[in-house]
Amino acid sequence: MTTRVLIADDHASICTMLAFALKFEPGIEVVGITGSGLEALSMLKSVKPDLLILDLTLRELNGAGVLLRARKVAPEVRVLIYSGSVNVNAILEVLKSEPDGYVDKTEDLEILKEGLQSVIAGKKFFSTLPTLLLKKLNQKNISLSPREMEVMQLVAEGKYTKEIAELLQISPKTVEIHRTKLMAKVNARNTADITRHAMRSGMVE
Repeated sequence: MTTRVLIADDHASICTMLAFALKFEPGIEVVGITGSGLEALSMLKSVKPDLLILDLTLRELNGAGVLLRARKVAPEVRVLIYSGSVNVNAILEVLKSEPDGYVDKTEDLEILKEGLQSVIAGKKFFSTLPTLLLKKLNQKNISLSPREMEVMQLVAEGKYTKEIAELLQISPKTVEIHRTKLMAKVNARNTADITRHAMRSGMVE
């Protein structure tokens, strides 16, 4: 049985190299690559992968946001995080959404292959760093809703209300409501404050 794989990573070179490496793995077929979080969600519906290899840093919607929404739009898809992020908050954020596995990019390729096979087999797999951070999950709580997180990232990326509305397929008024709520939650007074919070949270670099 062939496992269909979608790769979401904002570095085109990594997508290409990873797709090439997986080409020689028996039973695995790469059916798509993207650097956009929103496009990754769309491709979950269009190419229907069995497994999503997901980076934390993506354009328009970060890995944590993609994972949250993927659980709703494609709950049957297994998700393996593959990231080189050193932002503890960003890693903790995505671990709270319970991915099927997490491999740090500093690990050898053989560790990634082991993680892939484990996740494909229905098991959980976490390399050294995320395993250590799993112990800290009870110390923090997600205060923003998934939609508020999406709006925050897009605001931090410099998108205007109309652009955000079009990307998320909601009305400009709804965007402003989410923006007002998230500003209150993170104690932000303006766009600069929102951007700083997004950077501390690992949503943007």
